[in-house]
Parts: sequence; C-alpha cells; structure tokens
Amino acid sequence: MAQFIPLGGTGGGGGGSPTGPAGGDLSGTYPSPQVDGLRGRALGTAAPNVGDVLLWNGSAWVPGIPPSAGVAGAVPAPGPTTYPGIPAGTPVAQAGDGLVAADAGDPLKMPCIGFYAGSTTNLVKSSGSVDGLTGLTVDALYYVAVGGGLTTSEPSDPGEIVQLVGKGATTTSLYALLGTPVTNS
Repeated sequence: MAQFIPLGGTGGGGGGSPTGPAGGDLSGTYPSPQVDGLRGRALGTAAPNVGDVLLWNGSAWVPGIPPSAGVAGAVPAPGPTTYPGIPAGTPVAQAGDGLVAADAGDPLKMPCIGFYAGSTTNLVKSSGSVDGLTGLTVDALYYVAVGGGLTTSEPSDPGEIVQLVGKGATTTSLYALLGTPVTNS
C-alpha cells in the first residue's frame, strides 16, 4: 500500500500557535495581535456608531456615514485640503472631490453630508456633537437654511430642500441627526 506524504513536509503533526511579534497590518504579539491597518494604511482610533462604514480620510481609515446615492463620499479628497470661506461647524455638501456650504435653496449644494470640522482638518463630522456654534436653542430641531447655515424653520417654498440635520444640545453645540432630504413640490 502506498504512503502519502504532504507536500513540503515529511509527515508528522501540526505546529502550535504562533508566537512572537506581529507584522504587516497587525501590532502587538501573538497569540493576541491587534489589527492596526488595512493594506498598510492606518486605522483611526475613533469608535464607530451603528450604521457607520470605514472611510479613507487621507491619513487613516475612520468610521463615518455611508455616502448617499449620487454623493461621491462623506469625506473630502485626501490630503491637507482646506476650504476657505467655510467655517468650522458649517453644514456641507459634496461637490466633486471637495465641499461646499450646504444650501437648501440649491439642489447642487444638497444633501448635507455633515459638518465641516474646520481648517486644520478635511474631515466632515456626520454624527455626535458638533461644537463651536453660537446662538443655538437647546432642544430645537435644526434644518439646512436657504442660502446656507442653519434654521429652526423648515424650508417651505417649491423646489427648496428640507433636511433635518440636528438638535440643539447647548447654545454652542448641536447633536447631528442627518435626515433624508425631501424636495418641496
């Protein structure tokens, strides 16, 4: 009777668990390494919210809302891009590979995908607390305004877009609640 020998070996038992330092997209040591990257690119440290997906922000994979149909992405083009004239906390829409201030009166500047995090980063904050605003009313619902900015009144003229974007948490902080935009008829 013939004896079969596994390729690359002479037979015998298997090995034990791996030991030693991890490499590649893993850090730490075996038997319990941690994933710290994907394809050689870093993973961000922020914890995801329910429904988030991983998005590349130019320097790390970070959690964020999935892009809406027709929206190129919820994070602007990679790199240290800044958007002059768009202050931190501004509701923004995707325009090609960049951002524009969201405007409920202009379908090309909607839907709002989140709030610009400021000139030191190109991230868009789409969930959680958006800080650094002024004059908010606690517990009031906020919508993208016609002409840009925030309003507590839903846009109501034909062709204007109604999108709930948050609720006043304090007079300077909004809790992001990005709703589905609807065009008035």
